[in-house]
Amino acid sequence: MHAVLDVAGVRVGVVHGDMESLAGWGYSEAALATAAGLAQLRDHLDVAHVRVVASSHTCLPVALTLDAETGRCVFINNGAAVCQTSAARSSA
Repeated sequence: MHAVLDVAGVRVGVVHGDMESLAGWGYSEAALATAAGLAQLRDHLDVAHVRVVASSHTCLPVALTLDAETGRCVFINNGAAVCQTSAARSSA
């Protein structure tokens, strides 16, 4: 966790990447489309005792709600403003 904020009495975790790595991809759209990815997010919410996680770093945005031990939770990943594909990087 990079920061935990109190917003109107709600604990909000703010990360770049995921809760395990600054450069993690555990909160990408692809990862959270799997049961294992959602289970990992639930575990992270519970361990950090947060109800909201705001993340960035991955290419595509994701927003979802889910139930965890801390109650009804929200996850928001704004993706990235610019995301180059590997093909675009190699041709540059």
